[in-house]
Order: sequence, then C-alpha cells, then structure tokens
Amino acid sequence: MFDAGVRVFSLKLVLFLGLAVIMLAACSPGQDQSREPNRDNIGLQGDTEPFYPSAGKTPQLKGGPEPALRVEMEPDSPSAFAGQADGGDTSLENVGFGELQKQYPNTVVWRGPTNQKRVALTFDDGPDPRFTPAILDELESNDVKATFFVMGARAKEHQEILKRIHREGHVIGNHTYWHPNLEGESVGQLRWEMDETNDIIQNLVGIRPNLFRPPYGIFGTAHTESLAANGESAIFWTVDTMDWDGPSPEEILEGVMEDTGNGSIILMHDGAHWTGDMNNTVEALGPIIRELKREGYQFVTVPELLNVSAIQ
Repeated sequence: MFDAGVRVFSLKLVLFLGLAVIMLAACSPGQDQSREPNRDNIGLQGDTEPFYPSAGKTPQLKGGPEPALRVEMEPDSPSAFAGQADGGDTSLENVGFGELQKQYPNTVVWRGPTNQKRVALTFDDGPDPRFTPAILDELESNDVKATFFVMGARAKEHQEILKRIHREGHVIGNHTYWHPNLEGESVGQLRWEMDETNDIIQNLVGIRPNLFRPPYGIFGTAHTESLAANGESAIFWTVDTMDWDGPSPEEILEGVMEDTGNGSIILMHDGAHWTGDMNNTVEALGPIIRELKREGYQFVTVPELLNVSAIQ
C-alpha cells in the first residue's frame, strides 16, 4: 500500500510539474521571432507565384509629363550585364521570400519581433515629385519616421527630394537603379543596380545603404547569397497594401488595419510610372497612422524594428 501511494504521489507530482512548465511558457514574454516565419502570415508573395505589374518597357501613352521630366520604371538602355545570365541557372530563379528567409535567416527579413507592439512604414519607387513630398509632409505632421526604398535613376533626377528624406530623419534603402524584374538576371546585373544606386545616394547624402528591397519581391538564392556575402539585408514585407493597383484610400486603410500585427513591415509606394496615381496612398497615410497609434502601435524605422544596420 505504501509503495502504491508513493507511485501515485510521484505520478501526480510529475503531472503537476509538467503542467506548471507549460503554463509558465505560455505566460512568459514572447521571444524575438523576427526571423522565424509564421506560415499563416507569410505575406502575399511569400510562398506563391509573384503578383506584380507587367515588367518590361512601358508604352509611351499620350499626356503626362514631358519626356525630359519622366524617369521610367525600366531603362531604355540596360546595363552591360543585362541578359547575360545563363537561362538554365536555377539559382537565379525567383524563390518565395518565406522560403528564402528559412534558408538565409540572417539576411532575409519580412517581419520584426512579435513581442513588441511596433510597426514600420516603408515606401518604394521614389523619389517622385508628385507624391513623395506630400507623404513626407504627412509623416512630419504625425511625427513618424519611415523607410524609403529608392530607385537610383529617380534619386539622381530628384536630388532635393532625396536630400529632404535624409534631412528629416527617415531611413534610405536601395531599390535598384531601374526597377528590373531580377528573375533570371545575373548577380553582376544585381550588383550593378545596387552599386549605381548606392553611389548616387552616397554622393548626395553621404551614406551607403545596407538595406535592399528587390523590385516586385522577386529574388533568387544566388542574389541572396550575394547580399549575405556583403553583410546586406533583404527587406520584404508583412502587409502589402497593393496601393499601386488602384484601391481607394478607405480600402487601403481597411486592409492595413485588418492585416497589421506586432512587428509588421507595411509596404506602400511613394512613386509610380508617370501614368500612375498614388494619391490614394497620400490620402490613406494619415488615417493609417492615427488608427494604428490609437490601437497602441509605435512607428519605427526598419533598422530600429529589426536591430540591423541601416548603412554600410
């Protein structure tokens, strides 16, 4: 009887201790999960076929700015590296950024830590004189700093706007020179796009960005390994507003409020092709900031969110 009682007591003790461990783990603060993809929230292009506007030379439609004032999304004269890649090289094919993050956890990021109520606003494809100044005005009026992934060609053309982005304390990242679809393009082409853009940024504001976002979110393993070898970070996103596709400001706001969580990196655009109109983003930005602040979110830059270096 005594032995049986001891066994029952021991079993109860083991069960109690096991339950205590489970409850303690559940109540403990969450760990830094910035580099651990949540498979239920991978982002639009994380594991699927990429969704993006048709790449290639843009048709010259009637109207719009004079040709001398346009900076297109695609070059009239590609770099010497363009098209030189071996079409059979699978390492240059696009890989969903959820999979890339698992393979290169120290290089690829699409979300910040989920144990803090912080988010980062990011803007692609500028600087654009039609929309970037208004976005900067809205950020300033709401005391928010953001991260701008700029095109080298546009930074070269619109130098004063780039200088304003830097002067007002926002972070500048690299979004290639001409905004090409990098699938199948050589690492040489990638480095040309990045180096040309970094050279322009450094000449204008004295910094050389360490953060890179591939156009359309399209990237291969060879491209990623090039960034890893140079200590650079590939920054993707958690929330895609799809603002380039023409949703109303109200639809953009609704989508952001529905999809944003702790550590979210929010993708928006401050630039577009000369036929595009990003005023929906301009109009949605203020309400997005105010609503997320009302819910207790703090706005930080990407380097602050991820604890990575913004410059080389």
